Amino acid sequence: MNKKTAILGAGGAARAVAYVLAKERADMVAIFDIDRAKSAGIVEMVKSLFPQFNIFAVDSIEQLAIKEKDLLVNATPIGLKDSDPVIIKEDALHSELLFMI
Repeated sequence: MNKKTAILGAGGAARAVAYVLAKERADMVAIFDIDRAKSAGIVEMVKSLFPQFNIFAVDSIEQLAIKEKDLLVNATPIGLKDSDPVIIKEDALHSELLFMI
């Protein structure tokens, strides 16, 4: 599975997605959550099970480098309501990006 992935959020859904991506041997995963400790916890869990897997936490959405990714996973509740703010700027996306919520 030659996919570079960005994950937004660090709850249970993000944990499950990161695990499956590591198990299926994705190229890499970058993860962002406003609670850095939560995203670091997912990185630690995945690295304990798959030591060679390239997963890391970043400090901002911009550091996810979404334009360089194949898959973007929104594992946050943001975007479920019409009144939610847009957290990803359109110019950060590209036409080949697969987006999952």
